[in-house]
Parts: sequence; C-alpha cells; structure tokens
Amino acid sequence: MRSEHLKRAEELILKYTEERTPIRFLTLLENFTSGYSLRALDKSISTGIVKNKSINHLIFVEDIRFFSLCKHHLMPFYGTVKIAYFPKKSLLGISKFVRIVNHFSRRFQLQEELTQNIANYLHQKLNCPVYTKITATHTCTLLKTSQAINFTTQVFVGDWFDEIRNEVISRT
Repeated sequence: MRSEHLKRAEELILKYTEERTPIRFLTLLENFTSGYSLRALDKSISTGIVKNKSINHLIFVEDIRFFSLCKHHLMPFYGTVKIAYFPKKSLLGISKFVRIVNHFSRRFQLQEELTQNIANYLHQKLNCPVYTKITATHTCTLLKTSQAINFTTQVFVGDWFDEIRNEVISRT
C-alpha cells in the first residue's frame, strides 16, 4: 500500500513539474533533513563551552529563527526559539545556540519533539536547568485555513527552583 502511495506521488511530481524538479527537490530535502547525526554538532559545541566562575543568574537567548519539516504532512513549519538556562559550571557561546537550533530543526518532526530535543541536548551538554520555548507557524495549517496561526510549545528540563521557574515564565 505504501509503495502505491509513493508511486502516485512520483507520477504527480513528474506530470506537473519541470524535468529537473525532482533532482532539485531531492537536493533540498537532503539539506532540510541533515540534522540526524550529532557527530559534527558535538564537535562544534565542545569548542563553545567555557567554565563558569561568576555567572549565577538566568541567561536568555531569544528570537532564534528556524524552519523544520512536519513529519505529518511533510510541510515546513517555521518560527522562533527562546532558550533560558541557569548556568552552573559551564557557559555556552551565543552563536552555539543558533547552531544547535539549526541542527535539530533539520529533521522530519513534530514541533513538540523539536522543543524537547533542543532542551535535552543543552541540558546534557551544560548540566544545568534549561527552558526552551518555540512559537511556530505551520504551513499545513496556513494552507488549510488561510490564516497564520502560531503554535507554542515549551519545556523545562532539569532541576528548577520555583522562584526561578516563575521568573522564566513571566519573561517569556
């Protein structure tokens, strides 16, 4: 049954597009789904982690733009990511947050999975409480309803004190 659906999709693409469209689409798809291997990301991130000796307050990194592909409809969703963390022994260079978001967004996934994956990765690398919030527009919804509806997902990972957790919520 699945191969019949794929065959029908192939027929539609070949019938209604230009000759090189399937090759262009495949190249684009390979780029959009390049976020499954962590090896290159881990190497890049390790150079951005520095020892923390004096920071004992919340750090916010906001408005990181991203795009990803919904695994339900194979349609893009896009928006912004906000991250807050309470550093203990390590800090991370600001540009590394952008790399992490870009890396994890290049997968077929649900917005909820992207939110969780970013938070989990940062928690693992920095060993501190991490908050991630994603606000996104899904093109599948946009095409169905003709309205840009933003969906928000958020997650706290690690041990958060209630007072600090409330501060994060009030600022996002």
